[in-house]
Order: sequence, then C-alpha cells, then structure tokens
Amino acid sequence: MPTLLGLTMGCRNNNPACTVTSRTNLVEQIALLEPWRVDGEYSQEGWKKMVRLARVIQRAAPADVSTALEAFAESRAFTVHRDYEEDSRPFILLRIVFQLPEANPTNSLPRGFKGWRYSSTNSAPPPSWPVGWRNGKPHLVCGWPGSSGRGYGAVAEYEYFLKTYPYRDLATLRSMYHLDGSE
Repeated sequence: MPTLLGLTMGCRNNNPACTVTSRTNLVEQIALLEPWRVDGEYSQEGWKKMVRLARVIQRAAPADVSTALEAFAESRAFTVHRDYEEDSRPFILLRIVFQLPEANPTNSLPRGFKGWRYSSTNSAPPPSWPVGWRNGKPHLVCGWPGSSGRGYGAVAEYEYFLKTYPYRDLATLRSMYHLDGSE
C-alpha cells in the first residue's frame, strides 16, 4: 500500500487497521503545521508542509478526516499561547485543501465556525480569509487577530466545505514547491 507523509494511503476501502493508523498520523501531521501567528508571517517550508498535508486530506476518506480534526481539537482544547491558537493550524489547512472564493458571494450567509476577529465592520470575511493568493502562491493577508466566543468547529467547516466547494487543484502548487509525485 502506498504511503504519503508516512501515512498509509488507500484507506477508502474500510480496512480498520488502515484507517486507525491514518487518523492518528493525520492528527500528528496537523500538529506539525505552522500556526497563524500575530505577525502574519508564514515560511516557505510551512506552506510546503501545508500543501503536502492538503494532498493527504484530499486523498483520505472524509470520515477519517472528520475524526482526525475532532481528535486534534480535543487534544489541544486547553492549550494557550500568547501569539496564536492551535485552531489556526486546521483553519489554514482547509483553505489550502479547498478552492474557496476570495470575495464574499452576495447571496451567501456568513459562516460561523469560529469567532475569529475580522477587521472589516462592513462585511463577513470571505471564505478564503485569511489566505490570499499572489502569483499562484498562498500568503496570509493579515496576522492572527485573536478570537472570541466558541472554539473552532473544524469538523463542521470541513463537512460544509466538502458539500459546497471543490478541492483545490494542487498540481501547480506542488510544482512551485518542488514536491514530487511521492509526497
């Protein structure tokens, strides 16, 4: 069975041993992603890891992804940092996994999967926020602004995105970051 980032792939066949291994490793891989920090900086190596894991997410069984996102949230529920939130790791990841609008569609209701602070008082943030795209590469459009209210509903947002938006075509990004077919 092929592997990607040390994760056993081919888990869509409902093999229990395969899915348990993948879910556990997926939680660990999410934890290794760079968080969204106050300074808004994100390294090239950080984006490279993000693109690699986005490919894993796209190839995994949706139930495994949902379970891993839930397990990640539970494992970090009481972790506090001054300049970022653990929730920001899967939050940014989902914006790479899915092809999301960079402007708010006029006929859409605002999403409410987390109370991230957003600087514009005139509108809700677009689905892609805080990830923007410049010359085909992702960048953060602002530093982490903090949040208020409930925790991030990563599973609910993932499942909403899965029903609403297509997966992002990662081929160009993989080429830009010099990732070969085995990663």
